[in-house]
Amino acid sequence: AGSRTGVLNSIVTVVLLLWVQQTIYQPFVPSQFFALQRGEIFMNRPFAVTLLAIVAGIAGIIAVIDVLRYLEFAFSPLRFIGAPIFGAIMAGIVALIWFSVARQLWNLDPRGWMFVVVIAIIYLIFDVLAMLGGTPIQAMWPSIAISGIALILALLPGTRASFGQT
Repeated sequence: AGSRTGVLNSIVTVVLLLWVQQTIYQPFVPSQFFALQRGEIFMNRPFAVTLLAIVAGIAGIIAVIDVLRYLEFAFSPLRFIGAPIFGAIMAGIVALIWFSVARQLWNLDPRGWMFVVVIAIIYLIFDVLAMLGGTPIQAMWPSIAISGIALILALLPGTRASFGQT
């Protein structure tokens, strides 16, 4: 159990550092702000990218609901390897990251594409750990489905091309 906790702590540390770097130190570009006000960015955003941004927002909402479920405040409670509070903290961090990713995708920030791929995979790993902790797979379907949809949408050729990925 100790080695699993160390690996999880390392993953969380890396994700938090990347999120802080992406969110806090993101430079303000006035031309993007004014283009957004005029609607130019929306006109150039492909449908798959718009859908991906919406899916990322929904994933953030599901992660917030998972926090409540780990704390046994809503629906059927979830279990995590170790203590439920650890699962609640992880789900809360993931929710913040999903909301940040949704904003980046909406603004066509290329870093958002990379981050949605990373966070979808990490959220799927957390779901597997919750199932190993005793949570039934039926209770994990919403987060598994939304993470899978986000990953598939992000890896579509048109979506990748929108962010300059080949």
